[in-house]
Amino acid sequence: MKKFIFLLLIIFILILTGCQAKIKAVALGDSITYGLPYGPVGSWVRYASNDKTEIINKGVNGETTGQMLSRFAEDVVRSRPDFVIILGGTNDAFYNLSLEQYQNNIAAMVQMARQNKITPVLGIPIPVNEATYESRLKIFRRWLTDYARENKIQVIDFYSALADSGTGYLSNQYNLDNVHPNAAGYHKMAELVSLQKQQKR
Repeated sequence: MKKFIFLLLIIFILILTGCQAKIKAVALGDSITYGLPYGPVGSWVRYASNDKTEIINKGVNGETTGQMLSRFAEDVVRSRPDFVIILGGTNDAFYNLSLEQYQNNIAAMVQMARQNKITPVLGIPIPVNEATYESRLKIFRRWLTDYARENKIQVIDFYSALADSGTGYLSNQYNLDNVHPNAAGYHKMAELVSLQKQQKR
């Protein structure tokens, strides 16, 4: 009888430990987070989720970082995640928003996350095969990398993983329409996602 009770206790502890180890995250972004054209079921968010990591897809097609900021409280804070992965900037480049606007939006989301005890993670925007927009994104990426380093924020370098080593544009291997990844590209993005609770601030 004592052995049986002891066994039940061990099982209970293991179950409890497993529950506590589950990581919850929100992926906040645009169509590249949403998973266009496949939808959330074919997104990097879906592929990065597993039995130890639950990632909620909050990508909205066509959004800028300003629009992401406007729904941060509803879509991120309300979910009470351990992490938020912020991936934005492509549409900021398309709509010719300034670097200052981009900086302010990213900084505001990071601040809101930390105020609510959510660890921010910054995704480096993937390359696009349009020279004008890619040149703007390059400026965004440079600032984002410096900002993350200065503020001790984890970065997921989606850009380097999908960029052609020669041109810096979206690699043919991962290119769907010169802006969005194909299925192989979304799988590649998912491989980069690694969240650990000990990194939480």
